[in-house]
Amino acid sequence: MSSRKTKPAEASLELGAPAEQGTPDQDGISQGTAPSNTVPSNYNNQTNTTVLRTGIDSLYLSFPGELSQESSKVLDKLKEYARSLDPETTSLAQIELAGHLFYVSDKGRSVYSYVLRNNWYEIQVSKLGADRLPLAYVKIPSELLTLKPLSSITEDLTQVVSSLGLLKGIINLSRVDLCADFITDFPLSAVADSDWITRARGISRHSVSKRFSGFSIGLGGKLSARLYDKTLEMQSKPRPYLAMVWGASGWDGEQVIWRLEFQFRRNVLKELNTPTCDLLEDHLAGLWNYATCHWLRLAISNDTDTNPTRWPTAHVWEILRTAPWSGNADFPRVDVEKGRLPSNKTLFENGLSGYTSFMAREGYAKADDGMRAYYLAAKAYHDAREPFTGKDFQDYVLEKIKVKQRLFSTAVNVRSKKTALEEYQETPESYRRKKDGE
Repeated sequence: MSSRKTKPAEASLELGAPAEQGTPDQDGISQGTAPSNTVPSNYNNQTNTTVLRTGIDSLYLSFPGELSQESSKVLDKLKEYARSLDPETTSLAQIELAGHLFYVSDKGRSVYSYVLRNNWYEIQVSKLGADRLPLAYVKIPSELLTLKPLSSITEDLTQVVSSLGLLKGIINLSRVDLCADFITDFPLSAVADSDWITRARGISRHSVSKRFSGFSIGLGGKLSARLYDKTLEMQSKPRPYLAMVWGASGWDGEQVIWRLEFQFRRNVLKELNTPTCDLLEDHLAGLWNYATCHWLRLAISNDTDTNPTRWPTAHVWEILRTAPWSGNADFPRVDVEKGRLPSNKTLFENGLSGYTSFMAREGYAKADDGMRAYYLAAKAYHDAREPFTGKDFQDYVLEKIKVKQRLFSTAVNVRSKKTALEEYQETPESYRRKKDGE
């Protein structure tokens, strides 16, 4: 999801209607106050604040259904491949589903027996006969949600999950994270804990290398919030797609960008009449309205008034609570890689460690000479070990490539779903593992 055109503020949610000014709503959160003699006459609450985009940052979906016997056998076999000590066998732990190539993990997670991953989806799959669990629990990452329409994502994902078994019913929402990225001159670092008007019990202030980085509010609850310096976070975790989106919305590449993010868990989504995925897009404005108008508010403290519910709402918060939620993206959609590819930083900074260590050890100063010498030395080393390992240099490199292709989901390493099924043998040990959900 991405920046959106403004939708009328009426909330389609029972708990989303605005509370009256100066009075707490059902969660004890006030909407601020009209000008009165309790507000100092020299008070100035105006800021320059621009919302660059709003969107769904993370989405967790639950697909009711039942795993097929064929898929169970295939996944058991691929899980055995993943557990192998032989790298070539491990590299075969992949599965193609509806045009996607997935890495198959050697372990399940929590109550789910299998975990499949690529750059688009992380899919946790229940074992055969797990009647009380959904067929699949899926995490959809920020990049895909930013650059692809939600409808096309869910359509594609439904095809992927349905290839594993029989779907039964509507896709359920397990968790939704909504965010707004913005630029402001409001001094957020000067905000005190007492300026937050909320019934959440926990408020934490954060810093990185003694630089203020944001707040987290109500973490661990059914609804929680984070306000943080996104550009600071991206210094260690680059997000090129976000820089593109921000640039299309007027970011100059230098300004600090803040993110306000709310995490809605299933319980609160049900309370807000948004239990299923088909309702989500129509309810985005209502969810945001509830979070920013009823559950959390940033106020300007007033020493002459001891009742925080009457404190005026910070102008930056007024801008954020009216952030646009609906309509089409104002920037062009782009393709998102399905493979889990390493970044250039990983390849060309971290990846040069062995090469530069060799150059330092051998006394090379020119990159071209060192690279050639490194290649020849590596080839000689592995070729000399062939009598013991059974692999010369080319064999060793090819084996490593296959392992990485599995991790990155960039190429199929020979085996197909049909081949894995044909090779499957129902041994007592594999039956026990399947039964126990290992």
